[in-house]
Amino acid sequence: MSAPTIILMAPQMGENIGFVMRTLTNFGGADLRLVSPRDAWPNPVAITVAAGAAQHVRVQDFPSLKEATEGLSTLVAVTARQRDLKKTWMTLGPNVASEDALVATAFAANRLGLVFGPEKTGLSNEDISFCHRALTITTNPTFPSLNLSHAVAVCLAAFSYENSALDTPQPHQQAPKKTVNAFLETLESALEEKGFFVPAEKALKMKHNLRDLFLRTPLSEDDVHTLFGAVKTLARSVEK
Repeated sequence: MSAPTIILMAPQMGENIGFVMRTLTNFGGADLRLVSPRDAWPNPVAITVAAGAAQHVRVQDFPSLKEATEGLSTLVAVTARQRDLKKTWMTLGPNVASEDALVATAFAANRLGLVFGPEKTGLSNEDISFCHRALTITTNPTFPSLNLSHAVAVCLAAFSYENSALDTPQPHQQAPKKTVNAFLETLESALEEKGFFVPAEKALKMKHNLRDLFLRTPLSEDDVHTLFGAVKTLARSVEK
């Protein structure tokens, strides 16, 4: 079995981290990444609750989502609320990976990350805009909120059904998220310098939309290098 990497944004309870470690081990996963947890890591409560799973899971602590993407190519934001974002939305089901080529390619290559928000607030718009896809879990509309560890378990169970169907080699080698991030930062910086993001009150929304243009389709490293070159050439032309 293989499982997506699980990224927890600002988790607040050690118990939830421990239960996520157990769930990862149940479904053959071993990669858990924490972004700015409320309590310092390692967390003794989490390790106790993990009940032996701690020795099977590699837990890393990062200061930001950007830094937590090392080695991954595709991020899926798991959220109960669909926001006013131009994002490709998916619904969790038994064919959640195979129905989307971008997710299927990353999952088959063990380079897929599922991103979950804090227990109280869930993911922010900024977090979601940083991801390639957004995923919702169908629940009772009058009581949609899931416990963090339960949400992780439901997602891992769904993805586990697709292990055998998606273990064939994929012809398209997707660029690492780190490489795409670097390009997007260069592009945003160049556009910021030229006064593209106006008016100021719409700048953040414009940046979110711009990111999604490049995150909704899988980009190879050659694609990103070509885009890098195009942006740098245009910047030089404007300077001249």
